[in-house]
Amino acid sequence: MESLQISNADCHQVQKNGFVNWKTSSLKCVEASPPPTTTTVLPAPGGCSIDPNSDIEMPKYPPFITDAQGRLVVANGTDDDRAISVNKGESVFLSCPKENFLNYPSEARLEIRCDSDSGSSFTLVKSGSEEAASFSSLGCEKQYGEDFVKTGEACGP
Repeated sequence: MESLQISNADCHQVQKNGFVNWKTSSLKCVEASPPPTTTTVLPAPGGCSIDPNSDIEMPKYPPFITDAQGRLVVANGTDDDRAISVNKGESVFLSCPKENFLNYPSEARLEIRCDSDSGSSFTLVKSGSEEAASFSSLGCEKQYGEDFVKTGEACGP
């Protein structure tokens, strides 16, 4: 039979009220661990945030945003409180399918890296150079088209 361990405080209460036959019981009294005296609060992770509902942060024709593995990056949250978050030091990739970037018409894909603790300013990483860029300046020239191909197969999981 396994013994059940209870704190000394509970043990004294049990002894005082006479709830247990100590000769036949498998209860064992143990010293309770003292409660922690300090609490460590971890700092919030730094990073960039883009508010899709903001006319200031979002370009008129926003680009597709993908991660390093080519997966689509989408906003987290609810309709009124959502954001696209990029951790400090990480990059995402922008594209305007079948269209040009408004301010970078010769580029088919842009890499932007978050180098700040907050806000929607990024570092635009180009071959051999880097420059600061706000997300609002990284839009497409016009709304890109979307092509749907009916395959007869279900989409998604």
